[in-house]
Amino acid sequence: MVAQLSARVVDTPGELLGEAIDATLRTLATALPADRVTLHLRSADASAWVEVATASTVRGADRLAGDFEKRCAAPRDEALEGFALPDFPVLAMQLAKGECVCWRSTEALPIEADAERSLFRGDTAALLFVPMISHGALTGFLEVSALGVPRHWGAEVPSLARVVVDLLGSALVRKQSDERAARTEARLQKTQRLEIVGRLASGIAHDFNNYLTAILGYGELLADDLPEGEAGAEELDEIRNAAERASTLVEQILGFHREKGIAPRAFELGSIVAPLAKIINRVAGDETDVVYQLAEGLDPVVVDPSRFDQVILNLVANARDAMADDGGALTVATRAARLDESGACGLDVEAPAGLPSGAYVVLTISDTGCGMSEATAARLFDPFFTTKRAGRGTGIGLSTVANIVEACGGAVRVESELGQGSSFHIFLPVAAEESTDDAADAVPRAIAQGDGQTILLVEPETVVRGLLERLFKGFGYRVLAMDDARSALEASAAHNGPIHLLVTDLGMPRGFGRELVEQVSRIRPGIRVLFTSSHREQVLVDEGVWDRSAPLVEKPFARHELAARVRDALDAPAASN
Repeated sequence: MVAQLSARVVDTPGELLGEAIDATLRTLATALPADRVTLHLRSADASAWVEVATASTVRGADRLAGDFEKRCAAPRDEALEGFALPDFPVLAMQLAKGECVCWRSTEALPIEADAERSLFRGDTAALLFVPMISHGALTGFLEVSALGVPRHWGAEVPSLARVVVDLLGSALVRKQSDERAARTEARLQKTQRLEIVGRLASGIAHDFNNYLTAILGYGELLADDLPEGEAGAEELDEIRNAAERASTLVEQILGFHREKGIAPRAFELGSIVAPLAKIINRVAGDETDVVYQLAEGLDPVVVDPSRFDQVILNLVANARDAMADDGGALTVATRAARLDESGACGLDVEAPAGLPSGAYVVLTISDTGCGMSEATAARLFDPFFTTKRAGRGTGIGLSTVANIVEACGGAVRVESELGQGSSFHIFLPVAAEESTDDAADAVPRAIAQGDGQTILLVEPETVVRGLLERLFKGFGYRVLAMDDARSALEASAAHNGPIHLLVTDLGMPRGFGRELVEQVSRIRPGIRVLFTSSHREQVLVDEGVWDRSAPLVEKPFARHELAARVRDALDAPAASN
C-alpha cells in the first residue's frame, strides 16, 4: 500500500495534487481503519491551521482538497474550518517536537492536558495526531479520529500514518519549490519587460526633449520681440507654459526608468504635489473623490521631483485598487511636524522608528478602502509581495516607494485596519540651509556675453542645431555648425583661425561625443568642451557615457543657463592633452 501511495503522490503534477491528497486520505482511512482523517496545513500568513481535506466514513462529511492553496491563503473564510492549535498547549508542544500523539480515549490524556479534553467532542472516541515537519518547522499535521467506539490502534498505525504524512509533506515541498521557480521566472520576465519599457521611454524622452528645446528656445526668442499686451503675447505664454508642463511630464517618464539616479534638490512639497493634481485625479478614477489638504508656507525638503512623483502615483494607484469595488475618498495632505528626542511629533500619527529628531514635512495619502491585516502590513514593502490577483500587481510599487523615501532621508508610517482604509504617512526631513541655496541659483541671470570667440557646434538634430547657432551668435560668438562627427573633424582641420570651444551632443551619429572630443583635441590641443544631452546627468554617469570631466548642459535649457555654461566653459583652465 505504501508503494502504491508513494507512486500516486510522488508522480502527481502540482495542479493535480489536491486530488491525490483526497485519494490518499481515503485509502489511509480504510487501511487504519479510522472514521475520519483530516489534513491541516499552516495558512499562508501563519495565523491559523486550516483544514484543507477530510476523508470520512460518515456520508457527506468528506471535504475535498481541491484548490487547497486558496484555502491556505484565506483562513478567515467562513467556509473553512480552522484548528486553534495554540489553544491546546500539550498537543502543540509534542507536534512541534515532531512527535506523534495517540490518545485512544480521554483516560489516555495526561493530567496537564485539560484543554485537550475538549477535542473529544461529540462522539469522538480516539484521536491520533501526526506532525508534518519541513526544514525543522511544523507546517501541518494529520488528525485521525475514531467515532463512537474507541479504537485500539497498535504501534503500526502511527508508523503508517507518519509515512503517509511524510509523502504528502515531500509532495507539498516539491510543489512549493516548483511554484517558487515559476514565480521567479515570471518576475524575471516582468523585470525584463520593465527594462525594455524603461529604455523605450528613455529613448522617446530623449527625442521629445530635443523638440522641447526648440519650442522653449524659439518661444523665448519670440517673447523678446513681442512686448507684453501685444496681440499674440498671451497665446505665446500659453505655448511656453504647455511646453514647460510637457518637460515636467518627460521628467516623470524618465523617473520610471529604473537606471535613472536620484538627483535631489530642495523643493516645497506642495510645488510637487499641485502640478500632479490632474494626473492624480486620472489615476484615482471617476469613482474616487480626491481631496487636497496642502499646507502653505512649509519648509522645503530635499527630493528628486521626478522620482517623488513616482512615490505619489504608486500610493494613489494602490488606494484606487483598495477602493475598486465601490469607490471612496482619497485624501492627499501635507503638514509640518517636529520630532523630539522621545519620538513624539505633535501629530495624530506616530512617527516612524529610527528617525532623528528635528523638523519634518509629512505627506499623507489616505483612502477609505478595504484596509489590510497586520500580517499584510508587515510585508508591505517586501519586493514582489502583492495581495492583488495575478496580472494586476507587480509587487515592486511599494518597495520602490520605500527605497525612494529612504534615499531622501525619510521614512514611511502605515496605519490600516481591515475594512477601515489605509493611511501612508511619509516623513521627510526639512532641507538644510545650504540645500535651499540651490533655489536661488535658479533665478534668471543676465545673459553672459562672448567676445567673438569661435564655437564648433556639433548637433545632429536640425531644429536644435538651428536654435543653438542663433543663440550663440546672439551671445556674441562665431559659430561653425555641423551635424555629425565626421563633418566636425573636417571643419576642425580646415578652419584657419582658432576654435575656442567645442559644443557637442554626447550621443552623436557616427561617433559618440566623447570620442569626438578626443579626436578634435588631437587636432586642436587645449580646446574647451561643453557637452549637451537630453538625458539626465546621473543616467549618463551610470551608462559610462559621461564622467563629469567636462561640463554638461541638459536639454531643454533656459537661454541664460546655456549662456552661463558657455561662458564658464571658456573661462575654465584648458585641459591637458
